[in-house]
Order: sequence, then structure tokens, then C-alpha cells
Amino acid sequence: MDAFAESGMAKNIIGRPENQEGNQFACIKAIRTQLQLTDVYGLAESVTTDSGSRFDLFQGLLSLELMTVFFTEAFMKPYLKYLQEMGNSRMALGRLAFGGLVEAGSQNRFPLTWSDRATKIANITGWTVSEETPKGSPKAAEAILDFWTSDWASLATRIRKGQAGLDPPMTRPGASRKYWPSASRKRAFMCY
Repeated sequence: MDAFAESGMAKNIIGRPENQEGNQFACIKAIRTQLQLTDVYGLAESVTTDSGSRFDLFQGLLSLELMTVFFTEAFMKPYLKYLQEMGNSRMALGRLAFGGLVEAGSQNRFPLTWSDRATKIANITGWTVSEETPKGSPKAAEAILDFWTSDWASLATRIRKGQAGLDPPMTRPGASRKYWPSASRKRAFMCY
């Protein structure tokens, strides 16, 4: 909580005012995870994707937490409301999906199948707002999308060839040994 208060985000409106509470919790969770990853596990402050794009670790974590808030508000809460009204999970899911079809933009209930890459990047860009990029960064949004996206077609190809499905590097850039956090870290945040 101290890190959140010190960040100045506690005093700012994050996104739309009606989403403020959920967005603040997303920020708190992203800060918590960043502290764990950097202070406990020794991760760097930026992440490099397979394509070589880089983005700020906090922005990547915040985007994931904000996606979770969006999913909860746009999908789970309406679904649970319909489930309570109808008493049938299939009918509730059908109503949720149909509602997405009749809404303007129609991708709201089918984001995986109806959004193309450019639309996904545009939607994530708003979640990359920072002092350096007050309107967000499409480049950072693209890197974040690449990082969080799993390309199942290329994964299947690698597995069929007998290659490892995922082979993440466990070294810091320029390091010659596998990196594991030093036991001499002065502080460790374990927030759940």
C-alpha cells in the first residue's frame, strides 16, 4: 500500500471515473506483483518479447490486471446476473453472447474472435499511459500483446518437431550463468 501511495496513483483518476475502484485495485495488484518479481525473484524493470520489443514490467502487469477488471465487469458480473435471473448456465451464457452481438461494436462478447490485432493494440494502448506517454504507447501495447499472447499454431509446430514448447531464457542479458535471486536481498515483499 505504501508503494501505491508513494506512486501518486492514489490521488489520480485512473481511466474512467466509474471504473476508479477496480482500476485502483488493479494498480495495487500490479505494484504488488512488480515488487515480488523484482525484489524477490530479481527480474528486470523491463521485459523483452521474442520479437525483440521491450516494455516496462509495471505496464505489462498493469495491463493484465486491467484486463482482469474489464473481464470481471463486462463478462462475469453480467453473466452472474443472468444466471441468477434464469437459473440455467447455458441460457445465461447465450444471453451474454447475444447481448454482445446487439451492442455497438459487437466485439465486447467475442473479443478473441472478433478483434483483429490492430484493434487489440488500440484497446491496450490506453492501459500504457505514463508520464512519458500521456496518451499511451501503441508500441508498448503491441509488445504487451505479443508477450501475453500464446501462438498455439507455432507452439504445435514446435511440439510436433520434438522441440520444447516453451524455452524461456533464465539469464539476465549479458550474464554468463543462470540467474536466480541473490539470498542477500535486503527486503522481500510477499503480498497476497
